[in-house]
Amino acid sequence: MNVATPPLAPTSPESTPPRLTELARFAGCAAKISQTDLHAALSGLPVASDPRVLVGHDTSDDAAVIRLRDDLALVETVDIFPPIVDTLSATLLAFCIGGVLALASALALTVLPTLREIVQPFIDALNALPRVALVPLFIVWFGLGMTAKVVS
Repeated sequence: MNVATPPLAPTSPESTPPRLTELARFAGCAAKISQTDLHAALSGLPVASDPRVLVGHDTSDDAAVIRLRDDLALVETVDIFPPIVDTLSATLLAFCIGGVLALASALALTVLPTLREIVQPFIDALNALPRVALVPLFIVWFGLGMTAKVVS
């Protein structure tokens, strides 16, 4: 059974663009391969005969479900790529935005000495603050989503 889905598109021009991993064409493992290809890759492995295995590799899924008790099951997945891609993209975006803002600020403060005289006391005061003290303020300002990751 192939679980391919068409790529998602924003519903309106005002909607936010989707994250990179939301454009996946197949289910599982951030859509590196389809379920059919995964089944072909895993077909040579022995099938688990333990009755506690609820979902094994024989279903061509990227996760396994093992019953520990009647009311408790363990889900193990290898779907690690989406969080890594999302974190690296947020880090790269924040680095680029910070670099551009730093260069623009440095250029403005170098070219305009009057601006430097006005802003320098504020820069010195903020530089004396521990960076950790600004975290609660950033959480209140920007929240905890992708905006907070990129801005702070």
